[in-house]
Amino acid sequence: MKKNKKIWLVVGLLVIVIVFVILNIPSIKKPFGQTETGKISLEVPLEGSEVYLDGKGYQSTSVKNQTLDIPDVAANTPHTVLVAKNGYWPWGKTVTVEAGRTLDLTAFNGPQAEVTTDVAAGSKDYAAATAALATNTGTPSKATMIVSKDGSVGIWVEGNALMAEWKGEDDPDQFFCVEGLCDKDTQVFKGTAPITHLAFYKNRDDIVLFSSGGAIYAIELNRNGTQNFQPVFMGTNPTFAPSSDGTVLFVKDGGKIQEVLL
Repeated sequence: MKKNKKIWLVVGLLVIVIVFVILNIPSIKKPFGQTETGKISLEVPLEGSEVYLDGKGYQSTSVKNQTLDIPDVAANTPHTVLVAKNGYWPWGKTVTVEAGRTLDLTAFNGPQAEVTTDVAAGSKDYAAATAALATNTGTPSKATMIVSKDGSVGIWVEGNALMAEWKGEDDPDQFFCVEGLCDKDTQVFKGTAPITHLAFYKNRDDIVLFSSGGAIYAIELNRNGTQNFQPVFMGTNPTFAPSSDGTVLFVKDGGKIQEVLL
């Protein structure tokens, strides 16, 4: 009987040791030179873009909106991600990946040179432009916020500040979380000149177009790492509205209507 008790005692101790080892595999591996890692999932809008990780070329994209999985990224240490293409503004971000987790990122790269086309009065495009511009007539408040196409994000203006609210049913997306603190309302940007018009960029919920100080800009909501900010149109007092497919921006400035390629 005593012998059986000793056997069961040994078996019980072995089980405890095995469970402990399984639960602590990552911490046990580290002394032997194995680093904890995570993954980056990066969506790149433009084909022919060059993707760099920590200053080294990682991969070129071959199709539009290509998603690259970057595995085995050392966790809990800063990394730089850069997406570049000739003729377009570069997009970059400094990020930290959590062990065993995937960090989702989406780049945006607008043309460096304004690609504009005058919209002739009486044309089909002119009718579409005037109809779109009629829907974006003023600066939205929180009560009249503009909501993204998927219904997850609302944007509005308070003074010279661009504000955003998470409207999704699940937890706020990562760009509503800064240094681990998440809030459904967040200040995206505050400038010195009044913000006059807002819209979402290319039907996305994470990039906002706004006009201020005679120009139109695109800015990402994600303030973690580098908050990317790109000029879209330089004018005098522009009003604007995106086309239905989001590929161009209808801009009215100085009595003239133009299409601006995004």
